Amino acid sequence: MISSNFIFFNEDPDWEELRKRCYKAEKFAISDKRTSFIYSRMALEIAIEFIFQFEGLNRRLKTLADKLNDREFSSILPNSLKQSLIFIKDNGNNAVHNKLLINHDTIVNLKKLFGFMKWFYNKYGDTDNKVEIDFDRTIITDNNTPSLSSEKLKELQSSLKEENHLILTKYSKKFKELESINKEYQRLNNQLEKENRMLSIKLKTYENSKNTNVYEIGITEQYGLIWGRVFANFRLDNKDYFAVKYFSPNEQGRATERFLISEGTFQESNLFKLFYRKHINLNKDAVLNKNYDHLELVLKFNKQRFGLPSILLKKLLVDVEEKLNPKKELANLVSYREYIVNDIIGSKCQRVFILESPHSYELKNGIPAFGQSGLVMGKELYNSSLPIGKLISDRIINEIGIINACLFPLDKRVYQSIPKQVKGYMHIKELNYTGSQFKSDVKNEIVRIDKLNTVKNLQNRIAKLLVEFDIKEIVACGLISQAYLELAFPQVENVGFKRWANVQFNEREVRIRYTHHPSPKTGKNWSI
Repeated sequence: MISSNFIFFNEDPDWEELRKRCYKAEKFAISDKRTSFIYSRMALEIAIEFIFQFEGLNRRLKTLADKLNDREFSSILPNSLKQSLIFIKDNGNNAVHNKLLINHDTIVNLKKLFGFMKWFYNKYGDTDNKVEIDFDRTIITDNNTPSLSSEKLKELQSSLKEENHLILTKYSKKFKELESINKEYQRLNNQLEKENRMLSIKLKTYENSKNTNVYEIGITEQYGLIWGRVFANFRLDNKDYFAVKYFSPNEQGRATERFLISEGTFQESNLFKLFYRKHINLNKDAVLNKNYDHLELVLKFNKQRFGLPSILLKKLLVDVEEKLNPKKELANLVSYREYIVNDIIGSKCQRVFILESPHSYELKNGIPAFGQSGLVMGKELYNSSLPIGKLISDRIINEIGIINACLFPLDKRVYQSIPKQVKGYMHIKELNYTGSQFKSDVKNEIVRIDKLNTVKNLQNRIAKLLVEFDIKEIVACGLISQAYLELAFPQVENVGFKRWANVQFNEREVRIRYTHHPSPKTGKNWSI
């Protein structure tokens, strides 16, 4: 005979205290309704706090009422349960304060608690066995326990609150494990992203994508703070590779869509194996036809914003096609984009340094100022042995940003094979130095060859920074970056070398300064 509607908690010792709260809510349901309501509410409080910590939701919300009304929490919770939770909360509050109860029927309260806990266990319990049982009213009987006085009810609530705090401390072990897994994911991502840059260039040497065979799809569901991913195994010239579409924070902490390719199959990769809920051997057409769009890769609140499995797979297949078909015009475009290194901006950025273009270290790591120039800047500005790009990337400093005037390298030595679209830009570094006339020569050359609109791109990036951050100063390092800046914003043409000048950008006034390029050759004398 089943002794409790909440017997499913017996399967997992991690939920022992939660089980006890639910059991006691059942035990007092007939004989002491107010005590039953209090136990129901305190069980609810444990589960809700667990969800908030597990999902990384708003930690600033303190009260149960605020948490139940949180938009992101509501996106996780089935719509049918929200009013049930408010009902349980209000009955518990009224019970302890001896107020009129919303509904004296504790059976209704227990049924609502059961519905929530069943969903909670199926979603967060470490088991593949789903709870399928229905609420059984006949289990609940009168045990003839005397009702607690108003004073005793308040003492009970106080002691349960203290116990809840201790219980959540025990659960913290789960969250630390998740945090460790999250860090391991980030390490693997960083490692594979670096390898992916060189691998992508290598894959372009194949003649065409007709030899490519995407033969298996995999999907992982969100695990704590780690969003789910879409994987694809493909074979190229009889060798296995996999591609993955995923999200990770950019320099501003915003979720950014990313894509990479690695050798082997996704089943062999820790990027796949470390997930708890994962699906393999999926048919490509079935995923594209939305058969798996119910899977929770991200919170429901973010689904339409960041994509469903069918959408992400479609994007993933396009990415693979673009990287592996050099005969298409699009592939030519992608080939030079493989050499782009995006800006890195500190979260509280007030000063922006403009460098010329990325070099080999920046390309390998995907971060500006990560090589020799970055080392000079890190040493001179912060007395650090680390390149300044790494200092910003690791959030050691957050008040500055580094951007390159041109997002792809202007030094032809960086390229294995110079992409067709950027060959003309290599002339900029080949110009003969003509003293005071050199910057004008650079500007004329940029205007002549700028088919990729790199000046407009710089203009847009700076304009966006001025809107999104409280930028007070811009330092242009080297004649090439200064030439780019003057083409993008003609009002800076009169800025002097190593002298601050106030320049108007729309309605914003920003201080501008020119200095040398921080190369190792001039590093000892470099300053702003």
